[in-house]
Amino acid sequence: MTSLSRRTSKTSIAEREATLTAGLAVILHEQPRVAALQHVMYALDDLVDISWQWNIARACALESHDMCSDDGGARRLVARLVARWPLEDMDTFYRQAQLSVGLVNAAQRGNTKLVRWLLGNIVSERFTVDSRSGIFKAVEAAATVGHLNILEQVLVYDKRGVCIKPAMVSAARGSKLDALKWLHKRLVRPVELSDCAGSLLEAAAGSGNTEITSWVVDTVGADSVRLSVASAAQSAISRGHLEVIEYLAGVVSSIDGPLSLDEAAGEGHLQAVRWGFEHGGACTTQAIDAAAGHGHLEIVQWLHRYRTDGCTTLAFDNAASHSHMDVIQWLHENRGEGCTTKAMDGAASNGQLDVVKWLHKNRREGCTAAAMNGAARGNHLDVLQWLYDHRTEGCTQDAVNEAASHGNVAVMR
Repeated sequence: MTSLSRRTSKTSIAEREATLTAGLAVILHEQPRVAALQHVMYALDDLVDISWQWNIARACALESHDMCSDDGGARRLVARLVARWPLEDMDTFYRQAQLSVGLVNAAQRGNTKLVRWLLGNIVSERFTVDSRSGIFKAVEAAATVGHLNILEQVLVYDKRGVCIKPAMVSAARGSKLDALKWLHKRLVRPVELSDCAGSLLEAAAGSGNTEITSWVVDTVGADSVRLSVASAAQSAISRGHLEVIEYLAGVVSSIDGPLSLDEAAGEGHLQAVRWGFEHGGACTTQAIDAAAGHGHLEIVQWLHRYRTDGCTTLAFDNAASHSHMDVIQWLHENRGEGCTTKAMDGAASNGQLDVVKWLHKNRREGCTAAAMNGAARGNHLDVLQWLYDHRTEGCTQDAVNEAASHGNVAVMR
């Protein structure tokens, strides 16, 4: 196996040919050995036109596996685009938008050479960096994924230092401690982080990284983050980061206000839900509603047993729509809220024939014309046929229109 084939063996044909025009893509599909001759492939590609679907911003988003080069062919494609449509011929606002979005995409992917070219065409004598600029957003993107080389390259243009603190928050959110420390050293006054202490702590806690969370507390100071612990703990518990929650609980004597456990329940974080209730947390009917909709039966059962908040018909409706049969059967046997016609409508729209049949047999709510309309929209012919044979609600003209718009001839018949 050649080095080229090794690099592309895990990549689909569509990905490898991402920047190739249709004619060359056909050649490579019929004669894959041509791809081994990289210089020949590029020469052929240079002779054919560029797809109208490509622009600078999109080209800068190419990943390294998209072509046989270290940057996914992004620089080469951008060069070809600019050769055909020179920057000076573009509308000023369109050019700046393309370059700015392209800079963010290239920064996120660590493409240093392309970032250098983009910066050279973006920066002018009257250029300023603010929260709306491409440079500001590029710094945040690079910090989130920890590309220190890109940060060093782009921050040269941040003369007023407006990007540093927001970038630190992005690094904390992305769990990039090295980038966070590197950015901290670039602050003019590293000790003055009080104005972004809350955002930093919440981002770190939400990422689930206890090491970064403790670094923020140690660097900013426990007194400076004390008022922000509650919001940080809420961010952590909603995502099920129990270790971070326990750490934050040790920073202060008590967390101000009860933590909401609705989101944690909906995301399936049972241990976090248990911890939350043991420490004064609270929930609403949304807890069971969300847990049921996502198929978290164990949490639904736990909340039913230990809480009195209950649920609404959304629990049953959403569980049915997403084919969580075990959940709807349990709710049917243990809860009294029931469901609405949205249960069968949603199940039919998502092609869940077994759920539709179960609801038809065990519940009385029925459905509406939205059931057949949705089944037609999703091309679920088996569901559509069953509803036609066993239900009387029928459908509307929308069913035929949806089927026609998607080319579903079988459904239209």
